[in-house]
Amino acid sequence: MGEDDSGAGSTITDMGSGDNDATLYNTPTYVRTTPIENATYNYRSIEFNGTDEYADGGTGLGDALGDNYAGSMTVSMWFKNGVISGDDGLFYIGAFTGTLGTFMIQMTSTNIRYSLGNVAWYRDVGFTDTGSWHHLVCVYAAGSAANSKLYLDGVAITGTISEGFVIANDMDFAGKKTIIGAYYSSSWPFNGNIDEVGIFTRALSASDITAIYNGG
Repeated sequence: MGEDDSGAGSTITDMGSGDNDATLYNTPTYVRTTPIENATYNYRSIEFNGTDEYADGGTGLGDALGDNYAGSMTVSMWFKNGVISGDDGLFYIGAFTGTLGTFMIQMTSTNIRYSLGNVAWYRDVGFTDTGSWHHLVCVYAAGSAANSKLYLDGVAITGTISEGFVIANDMDFAGKKTIIGAYYSSSWPFNGNIDEVGIFTRALSASDITAIYNGG
């Protein structure tokens, strides 16, 4: 997803093939950003205040994937964490009404947690940095916990993994919202910057992820 070209407004435009534009709530700030700043273009990240700001992509993606989704998925983004406290949502596909989601990425005080199937399975990776940009990729490989990886700055990190795994054809997305900058409900927003969110309906390879990371 890319932002409004003017660096203002209340909508993020989906720059991919899905036409899943997102509505910005409570006016988060567009800011010029690194990595890779080029003043020729209006490259900006969105800065969320950690109080009440987030982006709601609606149910278009979830409805397109449907229930009993049997495919794989990858979410890629750049982020800069603002604080170390609580549970802050980076990315979420779920009901967004105080329930856990089908696909969630959250920032705790000591970890990045990537979880699937209402936290039927998760991978925790230690993380406490604030103020620096990082590239994050979470890969869901249908039917394979070993290949459902978390990459931080181009490197796959094992971290701590829960037991069990989600059933390959039982990821339910229909009617679920896609949220950037929060998870679970609007009470768990992210404090910091998020940029270049990409959603792929396949498991990206290590070389794919390296190419995105090196591209800035």
